[in-house]
Amino acid sequence: SFASVFVHPLADDRIEIEINPADIEWDTFRASGAGGQHV
Repeated sequence: SFASVFVHPLADDRIEIEINPADIEWDTFRASGAGGQHV
């Protein structure tokens, strides 16, 4: 199975947003077992 989520806020083009790379967190999980039931 695969799930993808894209979040796009409605914002004015003149707003400058700074994102600190240290604030970004990625969690990756892989299912095990027959059929991938055990996550």
